[in-house]
Amino acid sequence: MKKVMAVILTAVMLLSLIPVAAFAANNGPADVEWAFISVYYAGKDEPDDEAYGHIYSEKKAFNNVVPGVTYDKATNTLTLDNYKNKKAAISANMMGDDFTIKVVGECEIAMLAAWGDGWGGSVTITGTGMLTINEEKLANSAIVLRAEHTASKLTVDNGVTVKLFGDGGVYYSSMNLIDDADKAVTAVSGQELFDIDVAPFFYQNSQYMEVYVITDSEADGYKGKAAVKADDPDTYYGVSIWTSSLGEKSYHVSRYIYSEEYGMYFSDPAFIAEYGNKQAEVEFTKDEFDALGFSMTVTGKELSTIFFFDENDAHSGPQLINQADPNGIYMLDHNGYSYTDQNDASTYTFKGTIYKLLKGEHGFEADTSFTPIVIGTTDYEQLPAGFTAVMDEEYEELYLTGEYETVNGNLYTDTEGNQYVIYNYWTDGEAHHYVYVIEEASDVPGAYIATLVDDIEDVENSEYTLVTVPEETDTFVISTETTEFTFEVNLNEGWNQFADGHWEYIKEGEPFVGFHKIGGKTYYFDNTGKMLTGWQDIDGRWFHFDKSGVESFGWKKIGSKWYYFASDGVMRTGWQKISKKWYYFDKSGAMLSGWQKISKKWYYFDASGAMLSGWQKISKKWYYFDASGAMLTGWQKISKKWYYFGTDGVMVTKWQKISGKWYYFGTDGVMLANTSQKIGKKTYKFDKNGVCLNP
Repeated sequence: MKKVMAVILTAVMLLSLIPVAAFAANNGPADVEWAFISVYYAGKDEPDDEAYGHIYSEKKAFNNVVPGVTYDKATNTLTLDNYKNKKAAISANMMGDDFTIKVVGECEIAMLAAWGDGWGGSVTITGTGMLTINEEKLANSAIVLRAEHTASKLTVDNGVTVKLFGDGGVYYSSMNLIDDADKAVTAVSGQELFDIDVAPFFYQNSQYMEVYVITDSEADGYKGKAAVKADDPDTYYGVSIWTSSLGEKSYHVSRYIYSEEYGMYFSDPAFIAEYGNKQAEVEFTKDEFDALGFSMTVTGKELSTIFFFDENDAHSGPQLINQADPNGIYMLDHNGYSYTDQNDASTYTFKGTIYKLLKGEHGFEADTSFTPIVIGTTDYEQLPAGFTAVMDEEYEELYLTGEYETVNGNLYTDTEGNQYVIYNYWTDGEAHHYVYVIEEASDVPGAYIATLVDDIEDVENSEYTLVTVPEETDTFVISTETTEFTFEVNLNEGWNQFADGHWEYIKEGEPFVGFHKIGGKTYYFDNTGKMLTGWQDIDGRWFHFDKSGVESFGWKKIGSKWYYFASDGVMRTGWQKISKKWYYFDKSGAMLSGWQKISKKWYYFDASGAMLSGWQKISKKWYYFDASGAMLTGWQKISKKWYYFGTDGVMVTKWQKISGKWYYFGTDGVMLANTSQKIGKKTYKFDKNGVCLNP
């Protein structure tokens, strides 16, 4: 089914969670005769026979006027006790910030309006019952907060259920002293819930997100002009230079970070969090850009472009200097140009119209006192005498691995914890709601990768759905008891992808479970049939499956570390002989390299992880490793020659005093024995054991 199921009323957080320190609380009804609560007829035809009238007026309560509706001034609480009148509206004026409506049982009204008039104007809906408002859509908005220079807000308390109808949802007056509607009414109108063959959505705090849709993870994507930050020279920065309608330049900067998980670069959300504006854009003036230590590599020159609008069209082109009017602003609205040297303004020829511009209130405007000059009517022409094109610096372009598009939408979460972003798009009279399942990149916090799972077409934005606020949570749960959800899924034989993005393989109507070989590749499915990816502990042994679910075998680089998976797919640890070479893997399965102490012995593994043996020169020093790879120390007879290795394993040379006796080792480390040797200006004698007899 591809249709809108309902629109969420997202209840606001408790009053204690909303900052109100800036506004003095006006509790209780105002001490004036015109503070009132009234139940009145909201229908468009003649009033029915139901009871209507004031429940509170002239500082008095009237609890016998409307059955099921009573007011207690001591607690400033209006109680609706199983009151049902779909054509009755409730209006409260100047009843204070602590005005409360308690809902008992099932209640129905046409509208609720709270007026401030300088005092109060807030409403808290509480109780354990259900309140349905405006089901017959007699009003555009089910609840009206008509603050009149008061800090008016709506709070829906824990336990009560509120169901709203109407295109306007909750009306928020422009005279409200709470200047942010999200603080007065947290995300109440305009959010939609859809049936997309998954469990119902939660709606979380109206969070509006930008997510990435990967289009090509291997291509080199253009990331703007390359910039270098003096205190962070090894990080990639991309810059887009924007020119305002008044010719002022701003620098829009992105910092790019590499994701090992996805093998590509993403804009770093941490940089946006540090420097971003309210629109989550990092924008600097030229002075700010320079002050932060940014610089750019100049590769040449290019035309400096400005623009202006008139009532008929937009005009853009190179800025010009008129020597006869050096303080004037001129531009050429061109229809093309050519040049013989891009860096030399004098070699350019154009077709177009020259305008003189003035600075208007919202941008450049054409100076009507100047007669436009048309050039190049038949072929490209040089600029008229005295005019010169302004040139800007051209900068090096930045290309990094990975191409993606950005999508903006509201965050939803299903009952299994899967997260979605829904992007609303209207074009040519058609409405689409694109549903993306999202997942945060494990190594780029805040970067969410989106996969399209549904396109809901032909939607309308009218009804609100039932919402219950559970205790101690900011997440607002949609009740499935009164919403017509359907969760039927038509499964095909073979591979099936579900709305949350997971995959299953169906054969003869049943999903695969456990290990299965499909198309020559091995996959693993849990006991629900869901294909697993990443690291998996299966029966106490570790396996790895790539993003597409294929089991890893042999050597596999995961993140920045190497692992080895044997023919059975099990991750290996400890000593492993692979292709006639020895390797060592720690308890996590990561291959080790360099110096490693294993079982009280030292070993050395090269950059490929292979264990070394025999003679090895490491960091300009010689070591010897036996056939097992263990580093040797002390006296060692190698190829019928004696050597000595210090406790650090380094082969010694020249004079060495060992156990109180002097020995001499050549530059090759061989000990002198049974010989005489001139060393310096003296001849020394060495016995058969290498001991110097005349030190």
